[in-house]
Amino acid sequence: MMIFDLLKHPSKKSQEYVFTQAGGFRGFKSYPIVVYGDKESERNNELLKDIDMTSKQITFKVGKSPSYEKPFLLVFIDNKKIGAIFDGKQVRAMTSGSIESVYVKFEPENIVGKDGVITRHRARLFVKYCV
Repeated sequence: MMIFDLLKHPSKKSQEYVFTQAGGFRGFKSYPIVVYGDKESERNNELLKDIDMTSKQITFKVGKSPSYEKPFLLVFIDNKKIGAIFDGKQVRAMTSGSIESVYVKFEPENIVGKDGVITRHRARLFVKYCV
């Protein structure tokens, strides 16, 4: 089973953490997100790459699955899934309330393959931890 098969069935009683796009990301730390392998997230990354992110709602939903023993976070912008976070340290930071604000930025990424260079867009998350 692919890890993104889990994302189709998040737990019914999932916790949510909602943020509004921060005005900038100076002093923020990178908060890596997994997009590859999830067709819905890949499609939404392309759809959202050119929109104005000012005052957009960023939602993190805790997911659990019987086939994956650890909790993970699904990441949404205006109810469109853009990826997931599986790193336990990052999940704990969110669920413990250690995150003060969030900034999302879409960047082009060049992939070299047998058909040449392909450009795709990926969300980059940055968070400010509570002091």
